[in-house]
Amino acid sequence: MTSAVDARDFSEGLRKVSKVLERSCIPCLNAVLVEVKDGTCTLTGTNLGAWVTLELPAAGDEFSCLLGRPKDVERACRHFDGPLELELSETGQGEKAQLRMKMRCGSRAAEFEALPAEDRPVKPDLEVMYELTMATKPLLERVERVRYATMKPGQSRRESSSCVQFNGNQVYALDGYRLACDSDPSVAFPAPFLINTDAAALLKLLDGEQTTLRIGARYVCFQDGIISVMVRRAESRAYDLESAIPREFRDELLVSPEEFLQELDFLQKSAPETKKPYVRFGGGELLMSVGGSEFRTAIRTEGESTVTFGFDLRYMKDALRQFRGEERVKLKIVSPSAPVIMEAEGRGDFALICTIRLKDELLAA
Repeated sequence: MTSAVDARDFSEGLRKVSKVLERSCIPCLNAVLVEVKDGTCTLTGTNLGAWVTLELPAAGDEFSCLLGRPKDVERACRHFDGPLELELSETGQGEKAQLRMKMRCGSRAAEFEALPAEDRPVKPDLEVMYELTMATKPLLERVERVRYATMKPGQSRRESSSCVQFNGNQVYALDGYRLACDSDPSVAFPAPFLINTDAAALLKLLDGEQTTLRIGARYVCFQDGIISVMVRRAESRAYDLESAIPREFRDELLVSPEEFLQELDFLQKSAPETKKPYVRFGGGELLMSVGGSEFRTAIRTEGESTVTFGFDLRYMKDALRQFRGEERVKLKIVSPSAPVIMEAEGRGDFALICTIRLKDELLAA
């Protein structure tokens, strides 16, 4: 059985689909399914929590198989250009029967072992309840803007702590220590849903101008016409942000995110390594105390500063990076124990970090 595809498209398709694969002792979960039917070559990979599927034009015989070493195949295909002939054959008989996939492009050829397509996991059906089409680039930017405020799956007992949440016109993430949220009044998700941060990272594979979102009871699917990413929905409900965001503030300070990051880098690189890189902030002055040593610096601020509070250096750096490129960001402060809000003028996103209770000597320092 022989079919032909474009070599570069096939190589790029394997590269993208392989992103979903995770190392597994189950051979079919290390493989990419190749199906040629009705003039289309479909590539599918899965980790059972997410499914990535890509389609490209093909001509020739219909067949299907699993490529168990997709990264090796993709590496070889990088050196092919033009029409790529795919030939699936079987060698041996009975228990010794083996599938082989041979690829030819001009004078170059490569051959790999293949597995029967019957070994593949069955892709779940998506019973669509809601559908929405939106521009791809803004969607990806919104997801990446907030995804840092999650834990890796399995790091927390709370499933939602490792999820990106889609609710109304907001995309947000919160892990119990910080929150990042992006709002876009022009896009309203027809139903709230959560997907874990690793699955959300797969959305970067989308590169069409428009993406169609289909929401089912157990899965959601993002499709740009060529590639689709279907992921399992988390069982947790979307968090009510209104209960977490302060509405009144004592201090509102303008700071330079670049200057703030530079001085936090100084503290982080100067101080001994610690699991609790806590920093005191008051009137633009920064103090970090580690192992009996103290490190001080300061940043310029605009606005009256009356509240002294503490924060985790790592979380503040993440929040500031959300606004990299902005000349000024506003810190909105309620009290030493309330979360701090960070936002920039003219943008629809904000960051929130929880404060750290400082020891009495640091508060008075």
